[in-house]
Amino acid sequence: MRKFIFVLIASFASSLAFGAFPEIVQRIDRQRLLDGFSPYSIDLSEVFSDPDGQVLTYQVERGWDEVITVAIEGDQMTISPTTGLGVAKVTVKATDPDEESSQFSFIVQVTEPDNQDPVLDSAILNVTAYYNDMMGDFSFYAEVDVDQNFSDPDGDNLTFNGDTDLKSAVITVVDGSLRIASSSGGGGVFDIFVRALDGKGGVAVDTFFIHTYSDFDGPFVLNPLPPQYLQKGFESEEIDISRVMFLGSLEVLEEVSASAADESIVKASSTYMYHPTTVVVEEEGAGETEVTIKYQFTSFAIEHTFSVVINAPPTLVSSIENLSFVEGFGTASVDFQSAFTDEDEDELVFAAESSNEAAVEVSIAEGQLLITEMGLGESTIEITATDGKGGELVVDFVVSVTEPPLAVNNGLNDVHVFPNPFSDRVNIKGFPEGFQFSVYATDGREYYSQNSQSGRSIDLSPLATGQYFMRITNGRQTKTIKLVKSN
Repeated sequence: MRKFIFVLIASFASSLAFGAFPEIVQRIDRQRLLDGFSPYSIDLSEVFSDPDGQVLTYQVERGWDEVITVAIEGDQMTISPTTGLGVAKVTVKATDPDEESSQFSFIVQVTEPDNQDPVLDSAILNVTAYYNDMMGDFSFYAEVDVDQNFSDPDGDNLTFNGDTDLKSAVITVVDGSLRIASSSGGGGVFDIFVRALDGKGGVAVDTFFIHTYSDFDGPFVLNPLPPQYLQKGFESEEIDISRVMFLGSLEVLEEVSASAADESIVKASSTYMYHPTTVVVEEEGAGETEVTIKYQFTSFAIEHTFSVVINAPPTLVSSIENLSFVEGFGTASVDFQSAFTDEDEDELVFAAESSNEAAVEVSIAEGQLLITEMGLGESTIEITATDGKGGELVVDFVVSVTEPPLAVNNGLNDVHVFPNPFSDRVNIKGFPEGFQFSVYATDGREYYSQNSQSGRSIDLSPLATGQYFMRITNGRQTKTIKLVKSN
């Protein structure tokens, strides 16, 4: 009888057990699409998975700009264009037969080919907002200047939008400031999602929170400090802590102190007068350690710990020489990364810029610096290496594009080279005795050199397709002939 009752209870409990929620196994990255893009599909069975092996159904919602349409058929989600440039938010929800669901959102941009996204220069700090619970008033108001946190590399004027999950909140934007007003909801922490828009489909985003408080709320950490990357050789650094702690009015702050876990790396101190503003960190060695700020109030203490990393910036192990090209070289690639190293073995990110794009344009692709001819002239090429920890190294060198050497009439007018263009061999006719010829590329590299011999035939089949020059000289007299190697 006992065994039967146990089995019955276990079976009943099993029937009431809830299954697992659908899992998000591969989030969809931000989609950056060009105006007029073709419709495409995303297989949602590769995005969601059900641990119980149940069949999932999907729902989708599109918000913000109406620049796309989104439709679902089975596991396939199809994104199609409408008209215009802008930014849309797509929210996908997966539900199993037990009505358990998971969802996430991603951004779709429809933009111009050469448009660059706005940039988040500094994170928006969290803020506080007061509400008067003694009067039963749970409304609050906050104003946050976000214009100073973003910039646009194209110089476009930015506009801003804000969203929050707090239903009673209304967000307006005036002169780059978000004004958040709520008729209720005081006594909580609310996320604010900010978008900076350039009007061309470019967007940058950030999130901060509003922590509401009343007369009875004590001190709390408002803006935790992120890891502080200090560059090797800094000696001493003041770190701003004025926005770390919200003090409130219930407790009296008596002392603020700071200490490092490993004083062989840094020493830390803080001076408190009316309000804590800085922690001073002094360099002692290399490495990473933690620094703890202790806020001592009348009846208790609050500690906040953050990391300090002494970072070695990128260094140059070999110089990058100036380069000279002859007009017509097209595009040249330079393997430049071996010239840089990083003591901490951080992964380096490179950017390149040309001071004179009328002469050459530069870009970086697959670890190579690509130099593209635009015209005659000289340009200073600047390569910047960053390590993601505040370390940076800027190196420059000069690239010049010049005309080919002019042919000189020194009795060499009877010299002819044919066929031209050529595929494998060229023939030289009328070559004077005592002269020498050489074949070289537009970047000055010599490929072939030989003494004169009238009627000579030369095998140039190993050369790649492109432009070359043949120089004929006896040291005093010179003639240059442009050659073209065809397929």
